[in-house]
Amino acid sequence: MSPGPGEGRNLKIIFTARFAMSAARALASVVVPIYLATIGYSGFKLGLLYLAVAIVTMGISSTTGVVSDRIGRKPFLVVVPWMAALAGVAFALTHNIVVIFAAGSLGSIGRGAGAGGGAVGPYQPAESAMVTEMVTPETRNRAFGRLNAISSAGAVIGGLGALMVGHGLGGIGALAGGGHAARHVNANAALASYRPAFIALAALALIAGAVALALHEKRSRSEKVASRYRGSPEGAGEGAGEGAGAGAGEGAGAASRKKRPWDLTERSRWLLWRLGITNGVTGLSVGMFGPFIAYWLYRRYHVSAGAVGVLFAVVNLATIAAALSAAPLARRFGIVRAIIGVRVIQGVLLIPLALAPTFWVAGLIFFVRMLVQRSAMPLRQSFVLGVAEPEERASLAALSNLPSQAAMAGSPVLAGFMFDDVSLSLPFELGGALQAATGFLYWLFFRHVAPEEERARTPGIDAAPPAARVAGVAAAGAGAGGAGAGAAAGAAAGAGAAAGAGAGAAGALEAGAGRPAGRASAAAGADLPLDVPSELDE
Repeated sequence: MSPGPGEGRNLKIIFTARFAMSAARALASVVVPIYLATIGYSGFKLGLLYLAVAIVTMGISSTTGVVSDRIGRKPFLVVVPWMAALAGVAFALTHNIVVIFAAGSLGSIGRGAGAGGGAVGPYQPAESAMVTEMVTPETRNRAFGRLNAISSAGAVIGGLGALMVGHGLGGIGALAGGGHAARHVNANAALASYRPAFIALAALALIAGAVALALHEKRSRSEKVASRYRGSPEGAGEGAGEGAGAGAGEGAGAASRKKRPWDLTERSRWLLWRLGITNGVTGLSVGMFGPFIAYWLYRRYHVSAGAVGVLFAVVNLATIAAALSAAPLARRFGIVRAIIGVRVIQGVLLIPLALAPTFWVAGLIFFVRMLVQRSAMPLRQSFVLGVAEPEERASLAALSNLPSQAAMAGSPVLAGFMFDDVSLSLPFELGGALQAATGFLYWLFFRHVAPEEERARTPGIDAAPPAARVAGVAAAGAGAGGAGAGAAAGAAAGAGAAAGAGAGAAGALEAGAGRPAGRASAAAGADLPLDVPSELDE
């Protein structure tokens, strides 16, 4: 089903808000680390800031995912960007270390993504879930590709925004020879020079939240799915049929019990711990280099914030097309194989980047790496949302990222120590090796898993869509009194016409979903959910 007029309007609003927010985050990722280095922050001190930012972001992101599945997505798409706007104002007013740490943490400021499309943000679980609910499974990869292309376009503006920073400021070397008074004077001069960039950052984030106010969300789609397939009157009518009787009413009452926020289905738990491992290693890798790209270029090649911003703008301009190539890659190779190949390539390319002799050679390697990376980002987002149960999409997206965020919280501190006391290239080399290793982990865990649009055409993969599996859970509960006999009769009849009111409906549903009736009966008898497809039973 194509998106309705209201959903098409909402997509345009989300794309517009993402453009503004990506511009803000890309600008922050260039100017914040270079500004802080200019006023005397060491690599280790930057690592501590990124630790604080990551810890707070974990809390905001997980809250966004879990709560938005229950109250809707819109509030988070408004409030979280406005928190970033307040952080930008704080950076523009003072260089006090306490204010910088507090504002940076609450606004997720300065954690990278300047050449990654500016896509980092704790609102992302709500945004991704809302996009998924507005498109069909067949167009989901394309929708995320367009979202990331819009993000790259916004990041082009953010990168060029670094040109508004004044020139002639003393760098780290100039600060090293001065005393406390010299540092204070230089810090004030640096703040005056960077203030226009911080004000622009705040304005862009404010616009992003204001645009999201126009979203139309009477009731979240996930609520509708949950009420429909957990035994509401509407769901009981659709899933159990006319003959549900007393057993259906009893099953519906049990199915409609309120879920606790962290109470996920067995399928989601299976996915969660595997995604947690791969994302944890990825976070450890990205934390070694991701937040430090601008800082590393500044220290290694002694270039200005404007030069780094122009490089990021060029990279993001080129990666717009790369983001749009995500859907063709998924069709050609399958989404999991495409993710695996791209992860290995982008990890390997970090090693020559770390060893590049000049800024422009490093920029060229970085350019190629980001072309590869940007083609995979929409696929990773789409894959998680495509295999998640409909009513748990934002929760799974947020919770599966917690290990990544936790690893990204700690590894910048180690990387900062290495930058200061060991080598400017070692964190990049370690990060590249770890990122290539995540390709193997993805193959190990997900080679037999496919999102909804690939299941029907992939041998050995369960073809039942997530909604049908959720419906199967509700229907099986409704007919639990006679599930075995009813399922067998339903399978034999093909349409599920069986004696035994509620049980016959369950059998019909299993037959229609293309799943063997015997397996359905066994699962119901063992009190297991029917939402764990065959490829998950390893």
